[in-house]
Amino acid sequence: MPMAFFSKGELDVVLMGRPEDVYAVGATYQGNAETDSIAAHRSLYLSLFGADMAAGSGRRTQMRMVVGEYGSDQEKHTALYESFLREVESIPRTFQINPKY
Repeated sequence: MPMAFFSKGELDVVLMGRPEDVYAVGATYQGNAETDSIAAHRSLYLSLFGADMAAGSGRRTQMRMVVGEYGSDQEKHTALYESFLREVESIPRTFQINPKY
């Protein structure tokens, strides 16, 4: 499941994307935010597509960020992700465009 989360107590920020379109999930590491400016970012990343595209083809995807009181509960995160997948499964991921040279 291409998803990541950040938790502060009971409050979680959950970021998710379509598995067909996310080729990597990244997050900053945990560290002392007072002495390490990178650790202070609390960043979450979804890297998308990761493939060459042919002229005239377009790509679209869906991502979702949910903020709620989930207490780092993996089952609740999984339920959010499964709901997201059901909602986006019928949305086309490709489309044609007329490139102008």
